[in-house]
Amino acid sequence: MIGSYCRAYRTVKNVTLLELGGDEKMVKTLSAFEHGRSTNMNHLVIYIKLSHTLNDHDSFMRGLVGVIIDGID
Repeated sequence: MIGSYCRAYRTVKNVTLLELGGDEKMVKTLSAFEHGRSTNMNHLVIYIKLSHTLNDHDSFMRGLVGVIIDGID
């Protein structure tokens, strides 16, 4: 759920996994996170940093909180 939100955010911003992760190993790791095959929330930091880089932190965080709250119901 959080991973798919991060994937949607990244793709809307036209950022590739390679641009985000920096190397092929990280591409595989982030892809697993985005597709729900990894629940390592440490990867979330990368997407938060991306939102800071894109000067879009507030929007990203509002969306993230919405996903978390929807998941609680």
